[in-house]
Amino acid sequence: MPPMVPGDHPRKNLARSLAATCSQYVTGDEPVPNFTDALRDAIRRPNAPILVVVDQVEELITLSGERECNDFMNLLAGALGADRKLWVIVIMRSEFLTTFLGTQHARLFRDPITLGTLSQAALIEVIEQPAQRAGLTFVPSSLPQQMAADAGGGDALPLLAYALQELFLTAGPEGVLTADAYRRIGGVAGVLTRQADKIVAELRSTNSAGAVLSTLLKFVTITDNEVTRRRVQRSTLTTTRQRVVEVFITARLITSQEEGDEVILQVAHEALFRGWAPLRQAIEAHADQLRWRADLERWASDWENSGRQDAYLLRDERLNAAQRWAASDSEVLDAIKLVSDFLACSSRADVAAMQRLSETIARQALSIVEHDPDYSLLLALAAFEECAPTELAIRAMATALAASQVRVILRDHDDWVLSVAWSPQAHRLATTSHDRTIRIWDAHTGSELAVLHGHDNEVWAVAWSPDGRWLASAFKRPDRTDLGR
Repeated sequence: MPPMVPGDHPRKNLARSLAATCSQYVTGDEPVPNFTDALRDAIRRPNAPILVVVDQVEELITLSGERECNDFMNLLAGALGADRKLWVIVIMRSEFLTTFLGTQHARLFRDPITLGTLSQAALIEVIEQPAQRAGLTFVPSSLPQQMAADAGGGDALPLLAYALQELFLTAGPEGVLTADAYRRIGGVAGVLTRQADKIVAELRSTNSAGAVLSTLLKFVTITDNEVTRRRVQRSTLTTTRQRVVEVFITARLITSQEEGDEVILQVAHEALFRGWAPLRQAIEAHADQLRWRADLERWASDWENSGRQDAYLLRDERLNAAQRWAASDSEVLDAIKLVSDFLACSSRADVAAMQRLSETIARQALSIVEHDPDYSLLLALAAFEECAPTELAIRAMATALAASQVRVILRDHDDWVLSVAWSPQAHRLATTSHDRTIRIWDAHTGSELAVLHGHDNEVWAVAWSPDGRWLASAFKRPDRTDLGR
């Protein structure tokens, strides 16, 4: 099968690779576990061995959601278990191996082959052999040795690939690769820097140079502190950013590929992230924002792949932090509809959950207000301030607030209290009741000072004399006029 890269939809990208070999598959189909049978049927070789090459498999971590990653790896594991003639080679940056070994798919990565930095002799070979096959010659013949020395290893390897591509374009009809041309392109170390600087100079004439770094940051993601490529849909870019991208595509620093109705863009060489100082510094300065975007995209993808289950939505402080970050970079929400939908649904679900919690706490506050008004008030405040200001929380707060003002409870009357009167000095309190008594209380302690009897019916009113020495009371008989004592 043609090599594939997982991207953000690994199963669909596997189907595209299958479709290139087998007409049974079309772009957009989901591969089935026994996809190897269809491949053998297509080539009419029932016993043929099959090789599947998955390049940049770290995209399962950096671009795909957790569910997408697991589904894809389970598909490959199932196919390998069912077909002894299936071979799968996955290629990744070595720093991601530990991440895969920490997953449920670790057994598929038990015997990795690590490719270290190429030796000088090997570098010379990978420079000379393809040139010979293409009919190209080096002048002087020692140029490959110079290029290998300049490349060294590590990040310089993709830089060498880009330098060779640029040098090839200078070869002319005779197919001669010269040292002068090599110097003009900036050599291995300077080829990307020279090209990027040239692009920025060209864009200054269109007033788009200021958007270069912010545009390129859209092609960067950070996962587990590793800076990697990010795929971007052209339709999500503004007109100004699309002008910037077009120039980088022309310079072969950004690639463009159609996938269905969308055009997918990505940086051609991750070495650009480290080799061009302005972009490297911008990545370092915006590292936190890039991590947040990567996390949000991964969480949103997991939510989408789960069928948008509420369990995958953000809650509480994680939601608040995500909303604060999104507010600081509104372009993210405008450009990534899935993330926008994810945050909106998370917000709605969080509000509904907090309203339910508020009402639960408010009901608890109301249930204890009579015997513990102070604690009831604390609960009501928590429901109102920390959850949601629902009507029930407001009612619980008002009820608890009123109850918490009680200083003394006077309990000795046997029936309804009909009248209350404070003494002029406010030291004593007189109350009347249906129980035909008048009771006098110490207003500070609530202790009962006296009980006055003598009325033949319920006592309706009571009043103190101006000096507080006398008390007047009144009751009403159904068959007589008002009487007083």
